Amino acid sequence: MAMTFEIKGNQFIKDGEPIKIMSGAVHYFRNLPDTWRDIFKKLRALGCNCVETYCAWNMHEKQPGIFDFSGMLDIAEFLSVANEEGLMAIVRPGPYICSEWEFGGLPWWLQTEEDIEIRCSNEKYIKYFDRYLDKLFDEVRPHLSINGGNVIMLQC
Repeated sequence: MAMTFEIKGNQFIKDGEPIKIMSGAVHYFRNLPDTWRDIFKKLRALGCNCVETYCAWNMHEKQPGIFDFSGMLDIAEFLSVANEEGLMAIVRPGPYICSEWEFGGLPWWLQTEEDIEIRCSNEKYIKYFDRYLDKLFDEVRPHLSINGGNVIMLQC
């Protein structure tokens, strides 16, 4: 049976019961796929019931319009393994992911585009970000809780 997840008032409800979300951050693109299951087991041992991950646009689209979701970039498999290990998931697609990551996780090639301003509502920037989100969400959509998966939230 698929998990149900909803928010009622100020409570998270999983499978009809109130739940407190205890999450740990694991970035799939910083870990090899053969380590994910062990990491998830350790999260569970720490008392976590959820894993949170950034998505690195610069890793998935190293060249304009060419996307990679293989190997350590296989977010769909990452979410599947997390689900098998009993973890809910929060996915953080960006665009900007963190200050310590080169260019905040934005693809380098954005800087080569004319008439573009990053991290704002610039039409050209939004066009590229939307293209990335379309591809990323094709990978994540089957894992959303409303589709029977373990992804309970997206955080931009």
